[in-house]
Amino acid sequence: METTQKLDGEERLIHARTVMNAVQMSMDSQNPQSRAEAEAALRSWESDAAPGFLQALLDISRESEAVGENVRLLATVLAKNAVGSSWRKTLGTREWSRIPETEKSCVRSAAASLLLNEPQRRVATQTGLLIANIARFDFPAKWPTLLSDLTSAAWWVEDGATQAKIEQNDRALFTLKHVVRAVKSKRIVVETSGPSGGSVSTAELKPLADKIAHERKMLNTKAEEIFPILRQQWQQHFIAFMDTR
Repeated sequence: METTQKLDGEERLIHARTVMNAVQMSMDSQNPQSRAEAEAALRSWESDAAPGFLQALLDISRESEAVGENVRLLATVLAKNAVGSSWRKTLGTREWSRIPETEKSCVRSAAASLLLNEPQRRVATQTGLLIANIARFDFPAKWPTLLSDLTSAAWWVEDGATQAKIEQNDRALFTLKHVVRAVKSKRIVVETSGPSGGSVSTAELKPLADKIAHERKMLNTKAEEIFPILRQQWQQHFIAFMDTR
């Protein structure tokens, strides 16, 4: 896989291996200069929303057999922080807003798979927080199945279930909690075709208002859909708890 970055007005290729090397060097306490250079490169790729950077980080995170846990953990944290920092910025400067839609789709898919299949709990925990950060941008419009997917993965674990299934259940519940917390404070933002900071005409205002109202309705509908399922889950957990007393 390759990524691209603009430098001095020209586009150059950045190989995924370059991202891997930067992540590894940023952990090298024996070489302060190399470490500082690697950290600067990672910050630059994040702030420039370099196409392929987030996808490369998720590719590193998923290499559980070839890459050490600490490197994969850092790659996941970097991805989580990159998306999270975007939310605190204005619309025009948010890194997530400038990432190609095709890459966003790949990142969402990779994060969902990593959450349930990652062998190490620490990496899975950071992946859950990454998903919550993405949800603040993409749920429900770009990721409409997120809540239902997590609810299905968190479904009641019957007696005799494998440890892997129990682990998936716990991770899904953890992520669901943080996603709900994230979207609870979601600010619905729509992009206009005019210049940044420019005024919006009366003719443009109605479609924007309709778009905001539609997304709010979608958000409420998706949230309401999971309440009966969560209630049933709670009842089953409560009954199981009482049976052990």
